[in-house]
Amino acid sequence: MNTRLDTRMCTLLACGLMALQAPAVLASDGASPSPSGAIAANISATGTGNDTAPQQVEWPEVKWVAETENFLQVRFRNAAENFTAEWGNLPQERVSQGAVLREGSAGPRVVAVRRRLGLPEAGIFDANLGDRISTYRAAHDLPAGRHIDNTLIRSFNLGFAHYARLIDRNLQRLRRLPGRLGNRFVLVDSAVQQLSMFDGQQIAGSMKVVVGKASDQTPSLVGEIDRVVLNPYWNVPPDLTQSRYAARVLDGGKRYLDTRGFEALSDWSDTARVLGYDEVNWRFVASGERELRLRQRPGPGNGMGTIKFMFANEYGVYLHDTPSKALFDRSNRLFSAGCVRLEKPWQLAEWLFGFTPTTPSSDPEQSVNLPETVPIYMVYLTATPSADGFDFRSDVYGRDIL
Repeated sequence: MNTRLDTRMCTLLACGLMALQAPAVLASDGASPSPSGAIAANISATGTGNDTAPQQVEWPEVKWVAETENFLQVRFRNAAENFTAEWGNLPQERVSQGAVLREGSAGPRVVAVRRRLGLPEAGIFDANLGDRISTYRAAHDLPAGRHIDNTLIRSFNLGFAHYARLIDRNLQRLRRLPGRLGNRFVLVDSAVQQLSMFDGQQIAGSMKVVVGKASDQTPSLVGEIDRVVLNPYWNVPPDLTQSRYAARVLDGGKRYLDTRGFEALSDWSDTARVLGYDEVNWRFVASGERELRLRQRPGPGNGMGTIKFMFANEYGVYLHDTPSKALFDRSNRLFSAGCVRLEKPWQLAEWLFGFTPTTPSSDPEQSVNLPETVPIYMVYLTATPSADGFDFRSDVYGRDIL
C-alpha cells in the first residue's frame, strides 16, 4: 500500500458520507469553467506572480453550494480558504535563481526571499527564515528542507495566482460530483493512478491502477457498479487489432492465434460467428481496409485477467484484472486504452460482495450480480488538500491548461 497516497486521500475525505444521488456523466475537463466569481476577478487583477503587490484572492462564499455541496467539496474549499489566508497576501516579488543558500548566508537574494515570505527585511538567513521556508515547502508540496534552492525559487516565481487557478480548477471538478456520495463507494483518481474503497468515513482499502494513455484518456464519470464478470473475454480494440495483432498473425499464421487464444468474429453482435483463419484477409486488416473483431479467450494470458467490474457508461470503460503486473511498479501508469487495470482485483471483489464471488462453471463471461449497486466516481485531481496545505500532482493528461 502506498502510505503517502493513502494519507492524501484520508486528508481529503475525512468526513461523513450520505446517501447517493442519481449517477451522471461528468462534464469534460477540457470544458471546465473558469475560476468563479471573486476568484476570477482577483486573479485577473493580480496577474501571474510577476507583481510586487500582494495578491488578494477570495474563495467562493459558502452560500453558493449550501444545499448541494458534498463533503469532498467542503473539505477542499476549507483547505483553499486556509491556503489563501496563509499565502495569498504576500508580496509577489520575483527572486533570482542562483546557488543554494542555507542558514548563515546573507545578501540580496536572502533579503528578497524574506520579503517574498512576509518577514522583516534583514539581510541574514536566520532560523526564522528557515522555519518559514520549511512551512512553505510543506504547503506547496515541495521537497522538504530549510534551504533556498532553485526549486523553491521557481515556486515563488510562479506566484500565488498560479496555485489559486490550479486549486480552483480542481474544485470545479469536485463540484461535478453528486451532493450525496453514498455510504460505500469506489473512487478512482486518474491523475495519481489510484483506486480507493470507502466504507463510511474510512478508507477500507486502496490499490494502484493503470489508466489510459494520454491519447486514450480514462474519462471522468459517475456510475454504479452492478456486477462482475468472471472468466471474461478480452475484446481487442480495433485499432490494436490493426496496428499490433494483424501483423503478428501474418508472421505467425494460425499457430499464433491458437497459442495466444485469439479468435476472429464475424461482427460485434451477441450472435457473432467465430471465423476460421482462412476466412479473414489479414493483410486488409493490417492496412485498415477491414475492421475486424478479435477477442481473446479466458486464460492465463488474457488481457482482462480473471475478472472485470461492470458499470453502465457511455464510454464503454470498466475496471479489470490484468496479467501485466509489472506495470504497477512504475511511478506513472498510463498504458491502457481507457479502461482501468487493477493491482488487487480480488480485494475489490471481496469488499464489494463481502465474500469471494464464484460461478458453478468455468465457462467464459460468467456474470455475478451485486445485491446492491455501489457508486463509482472516476475523477482527475491534480491538487488535493494535505495536512500542511496542498499536494500538487503532474498534469499527466494536460487538462489544467492554466
